[in-house]
Amino acid sequence: MRLIADIETNGLLHDVTVIHCLVAKDADTGKVSTFHGGAIEDGIKLLQQADHLIFHNGLDYDLPVIQKLYPWFSFDFKKVTDTLVISRLFFPDLLTRDGGHVKAGRLPAKRVGSHALEAWGMRLGVLKGDYAEEFKAAWVANNPDQKYPDGLEWAEFSTAMLEYCVQDVEVTETLYNHFSALEYSQQAIEIEHEVRQYCSMMTRSGWPFNTQAAVELYSKLAAERDAIRQQMLDTFPPLVIERFSEKTGKRLKDRIVEFNPGSRDQIAQRLIVKYGWEPKAFTEGGKPQIDETILEKLDYPEAKFLSHYFLLEKRIGQLAEGNQAWLKHERKGHIHHSINTNGAVTGRCTHSWPNVAQVPTVRALWGKECRGLWGVRPGFRQVGVDLSGIELRCLAHYMARWDQGAYGEVILNGDIHTVNQEAAGLPTRDNAKTFIYGWLYGAGDAKIGSIVGKGAKEGKKLKESFLRKLPALGSLKKAVDKAAERGFLIGLDGRRVPVRHKHAALNTLLQGAGALIAKQWLIECFHEAERRGFKYGWDRDFTLLGWVHDELQWAVKEGSEEAFGEMVAGCARKAGDYFKFKCPVDAEFKTGASWADCH
Repeated sequence: MRLIADIETNGLLHDVTVIHCLVAKDADTGKVSTFHGGAIEDGIKLLQQADHLIFHNGLDYDLPVIQKLYPWFSFDFKKVTDTLVISRLFFPDLLTRDGGHVKAGRLPAKRVGSHALEAWGMRLGVLKGDYAEEFKAAWVANNPDQKYPDGLEWAEFSTAMLEYCVQDVEVTETLYNHFSALEYSQQAIEIEHEVRQYCSMMTRSGWPFNTQAAVELYSKLAAERDAIRQQMLDTFPPLVIERFSEKTGKRLKDRIVEFNPGSRDQIAQRLIVKYGWEPKAFTEGGKPQIDETILEKLDYPEAKFLSHYFLLEKRIGQLAEGNQAWLKHERKGHIHHSINTNGAVTGRCTHSWPNVAQVPTVRALWGKECRGLWGVRPGFRQVGVDLSGIELRCLAHYMARWDQGAYGEVILNGDIHTVNQEAAGLPTRDNAKTFIYGWLYGAGDAKIGSIVGKGAKEGKKLKESFLRKLPALGSLKKAVDKAAERGFLIGLDGRRVPVRHKHAALNTLLQGAGALIAKQWLIECFHEAERRGFKYGWDRDFTLLGWVHDELQWAVKEGSEEAFGEMVAGCARKAGDYFKFKCPVDAEFKTGASWADCH
């Protein structure tokens, strides 16, 4: 029995307390079953009897809600199809595809690029009613002098809510049939669903966050920011601007403009006036460009302080004051951050609520203090594992078709950066490191030229020399550019990877390959953990704390961290073997008390 289902509740996953209604439609017979009130348990038992469940966002919301409120419910997630997961897999470039729908009047501009069920209902012509907006409009009309209470539309069950739930199921069925008619790699679909399930588990278990230490760090950084601000106010006195009436010409009261160290316009103006600074870079609006990097290079004492101030503002924003500040997302000592497992067109993950990929490295100023806030519960140790040089191993895998594995052999047993240095004609090995990663990520001629302190002309020569000395790489690039002419490349698991710009085609291929290696690595880790008897959860043996590109962070019961780390590192090679990678994939692990120790 295949059931297409949806639920309506009174809140988000962390605070939901009741399921108001549940609707399930038999995909084979067309029978629609509705449940509310005391019949909800009957609906859940029906779901449990199904051979296949189909939801939109079911892996992240519907199924976890049911499991939270009805702990006896269990279902094999491998028998679940989530149309949100498929939408993101099939159409990672949805943002660029929606122009036709907007022109045709099917989709409003605010829904462009949206994978939400409502947006799909509009695209497919199966309009999804907006119960919440209709409820709010009716309430406001009946209570014109009162402020609408947030969430009121979901507080109590209503017939209109049930009708909305039925309509959701109809849209989900149409979307499921639409996707089923498209030929696509089943392997890719299965990988994305399994990875989505593990990341959903990660979000629910959360990452322990040291709130007290975070508050103390915020206080320290804020005090330092205030001191620099006062120093800058003393250095740059207020400007007195004379004002005159446009009508009479009479002098008006002078306007006093205090220096604002956070204003890039004012900084540029003051540096120009005081030192005769001649800016070299400008914004699209024609204003002098001001950022940490530019200020750091200026030989003015104020510039150094202002660069430091900018960095302070950035760290404080991440920590406490920004919209996505960590302290604003802390809940009961944990941060339940989210991963969109197909957020980038290459298949790479994106991060939100908050973006843990932007937590500074331990090498950055205040980076160690920041990473030290992200740790584990008492009785656990943190295990951090990184894939070893995955970008270059992906490159070696694809080059092997032309060089029979020679580049990969150097990665494994030689000094690849020296080889790249000689191929590009660079003066130092460090230059070669910067060059190869810049080149792989699609850096332009000017950016490459800047590595050796020169411009675009030199950058172009470096690139040409690099390709000439490594003919296999040149052959790979030609083949990739040719394949990209159709608008997409084929990933390791058969997925279509859109190519937006020809110059970025090779980068798209390599980033997509690295993303898939990391996804399969995560899958192998959970499979091997199960085989070895490790159970998931804070009340058991391990949890997944975070996954950032080629790095996994785990919490493991104290005493098992070394064995677990070796296991996870070993799973990296299995991921490479799964895709028949022509350059072995490896990983290294560290253990400690927090993220500061494990990367």
